[in-house]
This record gives sequence, C-alpha cells and structure tokens, in this order.
Amino acid sequence: MESRLTNREYEIVLLLAQGLSNKGIARRINVAEGTVKQHLHNIFEKFSIQTRAQLIVMFYSILTKGEFQ
Repeated sequence: MESRLTNREYEIVLLLAQGLSNKGIARRINVAEGTVKQHLHNIFEKFSIQTRAQLIVMFYSILTKGEFQ
C-alpha cells in the first residue's frame, strides 16, 4: 500500500478500532478533539474512504498483512 500512516495516525486507528469516540481518542492521547478530526480526515484521504466504518473494515482486513504502517 503506497499511502502510509504516521505513528499518530496509526495510534488513532487503533483507538478507533477499540470503539472510542473522537472525544475519547483526544482524551487518551492528550490532544484537542479537532486534532483527532484532522487526523481522521487525513487518513480518509490517504485511503480514499469516507466513513469510520470503512476504515475499521479496511483496518481489520489488512491488519495481519502488516500493510498499515
């Protein structure tokens, strides 16, 4: 996969996969909720997806292949 996630983006995907909201993710990693939203926007752009559900499906389908990082 050509588009790679930054360490922070990867961390956000992991927290999202655990079911955390944007606010919950922001609290966990000590950033503003807007920062989380921007990271998610960047992730969606990198992978040409539009929803959190698409991201989670993609994440679980390629997790074992080691292609996310």
